[in-house]
Amino acid sequence: MTIQSGNDKERAVSWNRAKAGTIATVVLLVAVVTAAAVAATPGSRPEVEDNGRAEHGARPLKADLEAREAAFLEHLDAKVEAGELTRAEADEMIANMEDQHAEHLKGTDRGARPLKADLAERKAAFLEDLDAKVEAGELTRAEADEMIAGMKARIAEHLKGAERDARPLKADLAERKAAFLEGLNAKVEAGELTRAEADEMITGMKARIAEHAKRDARPSKADLAERKAAFLEGLDAKVEAGELTRAEADEMIAGLKARIAEHAKRDARPSKADLAERRAAFLEGLDAKVEAGELTRAEADEIVAKVEARHARHRQRTTGDTPDMSAALALARS
Repeated sequence: MTIQSGNDKERAVSWNRAKAGTIATVVLLVAVVTAAAVAATPGSRPEVEDNGRAEHGARPLKADLEAREAAFLEHLDAKVEAGELTRAEADEMIANMEDQHAEHLKGTDRGARPLKADLAERKAAFLEDLDAKVEAGELTRAEADEMIAGMKARIAEHLKGAERDARPLKADLAERKAAFLEGLNAKVEAGELTRAEADEMITGMKARIAEHAKRDARPSKADLAERKAAFLEGLDAKVEAGELTRAEADEMIAGLKARIAEHAKRDARPSKADLAERRAAFLEGLDAKVEAGELTRAEADEIVAKVEARHARHRQRTTGDTPDMSAALALARS
């Protein structure tokens, strides 16, 4: 048995404490970045995707969080019993974790997407904390670099998962369809499938796509008209049966119309005139900030370029087109 000196034991306890605290910070940082990545992924629709895929980037359930918390506390208790930590040090680590969690909830407004500035600030604080621990001898540079590499790897893995959860572009779907058909044709030529079997698989695929599209699509005008007619007939039947008065039925109809109008207003796409007005106001606001010295012309142009890029991505995602927004923005400036 190796007998540790008092200084060696103190250094070991300090190192374990520093490492445990750093690991808790890494876990928190990865969770925050993951939430931002999933929320920011264009077209992400986990509710209509496969359960396994949706769970990959989903927020952990309360049961999962409670299990993790219990495991963390048990781990600390084991270290206290083994003499690697004192009870006071363990309690301090628990308090620090609770403070970090509370700050996380406060900073993200209970589930809201954290701002890039918040993420950058947290990352900088994490790296500064590691540097301070290296300077204090609580961690070696190699250990700190290993923790940074591990954090980057976990963030990259979660980002990759978020990309898998995103709705594919039309070009991607067309490419996948072509690859699927080519694969079937190759199997038919190789004698692995008959043409009838391949055609049956294609029919099944088309049926699944149609069913998914039907589930995801808005009801047609004919469907809405049919539902409205059934609703009105139901009310008339209740009035005739004495279950409702005509005034009560009319009140229900008026309420329905009001809700439909509110929903249509909330769900309607802005007109071209509205978009042009918003664009002009946006550019005027930027010009005013440039004149007031709050932004440079280069910074304003960079903001405009980012807006163009977002519009282009949105347009490509919804229509497959990649329009150049520069002309529209230039026209709005004139």
